[in-house]
Amino acid sequence: MKKKVLLYVVLLAIIGFITLNIFTAGDKHVEVVEDNITLTNENSQLKTENNQLKSENSQLKSENQQLNSQISTLSIAKKEAETILPKTIIKIEKEVEDNMGWTFPEQAYDLLKEKLKRKPTDEEYKKTLIELIQKDLLYHPGVPDPYMKGKKVSNSEVDKVVRQK
Repeated sequence: MKKKVLLYVVLLAIIGFITLNIFTAGDKHVEVVEDNITLTNENSQLKTENNQLKSENSQLKSENQQLNSQISTLSIAKKEAETILPKTIIKIEKEVEDNMGWTFPEQAYDLLKEKLKRKPTDEEYKKTLIELIQKDLLYHPGVPDPYMKGKKVSNSEVDKVVRQK
């Protein structure tokens, strides 16, 4: 009988142990499922943020390409302008020499505007005036006859003349 009771006690202990394991495993399973749900939610949020960042990145790349294109266009235009001005000044000098042999600042401005086919910048106008002074072609109009040579325009007067325009 002692063996029978011992057998029942051992069987009861095994059944209790198995039951305890089932409850413990069930609790751990619930925790794992809750963690899995949390991680799934965080994963979907990260995927959404990642897609937004990819979209912003592609938009920024597109804007960057546009800006690079504009920079190259502007640098080409600047190079063209830098090469056009010296040629234009030479044309103006030749025209001045062929006509009266001298010119005055306002007429130089009009010639520059005509040759460039646009309004010249202050820097372009100043450079033109300095070149004309160096070639001894720039004078103030005479008084009372503006078509007579007056006083020669000096380098120090160039800034004042450019500001007046």
